[in-house]
Amino acid sequence: LFIEMRHGETWLVNDAAVQPKGKAENGIPSVKKLARTLNRSAEFLSSYAAVDRQGLQKTATSTFYEQCLAVADLASVSVPVADLLVDDYELRHYPDRRELLLESNDTTYMLTLQQTDEKGKAEETSSPEVRINEITIFEQGGDQVKRVSAMFRSHAVVQLFGRAIYERDLPTLKKLSSTDFNGRVWDHEAAALLGVMPLPEIESPEVRVISTVFRGDTTEVTVSQGSRATTYVLGLQNSWLVVDDVILPSHKRPTSLKKNLELLLPMYAFTSSLYRDDLRGLLTYSADALDKIVWRQVDHVPQLQTDLVSALMLPVESVKAEEPWSIVQLGNKDVGAEVKLVREGKRFVVHDIGAWDARTMTARYDMMQSLRHRLAIGDIPVKTYGQSPSVMQAGAEVAAPTQDVAPATSPIQQSVYEVEVPQ
Repeated sequence: LFIEMRHGETWLVNDAAVQPKGKAENGIPSVKKLARTLNRSAEFLSSYAAVDRQGLQKTATSTFYEQCLAVADLASVSVPVADLLVDDYELRHYPDRRELLLESNDTTYMLTLQQTDEKGKAEETSSPEVRINEITIFEQGGDQVKRVSAMFRSHAVVQLFGRAIYERDLPTLKKLSSTDFNGRVWDHEAAALLGVMPLPEIESPEVRVISTVFRGDTTEVTVSQGSRATTYVLGLQNSWLVVDDVILPSHKRPTSLKKNLELLLPMYAFTSSLYRDDLRGLLTYSADALDKIVWRQVDHVPQLQTDLVSALMLPVESVKAEEPWSIVQLGNKDVGAEVKLVREGKRFVVHDIGAWDARTMTARYDMMQSLRHRLAIGDIPVKTYGQSPSVMQAGAEVAAPTQDVAPATSPIQQSVYEVEVPQ
């Protein structure tokens, strides 16, 4: 036992220290610092339990408070304050911090404290002011480690992304998404149709956090959004948390929102172009085979023999993401459509479409087969390039047209889409 005395009008005890008896013991380097650490930790935990923002601001570092605690839903990360304040503790001293370990129900809560200046900014100083800079939760014998700051930041990102996807806020979605999510979905021109495409799986802008799981650099936040349970998958990108995918439980389509949008957005872009008689758009969102066999053979969009646009606006029944073809089924067995897509380069495009309507059609309508047949028999005029017209045969090669095709200028009606896809 070491006692530090200070002389004023009389000798007074200023501090005390207990030297450890062995390597297994920590000892007490400073009873004064120990008391300040315990008192500050108790004040912080009491403020946390009471959701006392002013108390948290006084007991946490400015970084921890301003970036996490000031606006966080504290109830989403439960801390058993009453149990922690009465149980045993362990205090560890380091040159740059102190760690207070508290136990409750086989879970360890570690409060990290740092010396700060008067404004709560962490720095190395002789000032006795210490504040909480982090809470780390060790569950399942230490196999599951959760930093409260990371949990609150991930919750904030999920809240923002959940509202943005509900409101179809494309600029915000781009900022909150990973490079892969942006590259596969948001950076494509077809993403402009997000604002008007059906997305019934996202029922509400309000997101309520159910659980948070850390898997290395990946964080999985399960939430309830409307009546559905949804899992947001976040990753670190340039030290920032971003959304890499959203998992939507489903038996008839991929659970990945990223994969669904990667297929559905170009399908709806094709539908928009078809409705507007936009030949350039059809060339953009069709597979190479469909372009060569049909669209490059004509100078305008031919009249189809069925209302394909209405069929393509039916609710999505199922999505099969496979190789080499991905299939989107719309409608039902009586009235519906089937869209076959294929990956070309970094995006998916429409290869062919089939449609059926038991009320008005005697057989299934297959778009490519029908248009190719009509071109062959002369029912659809073939574009000429200063020479006699020729019919494009199946599988034949044709040079790309040298003249530009003027894009459609008529607005899209609300019944289909209100926005044009940029070319």
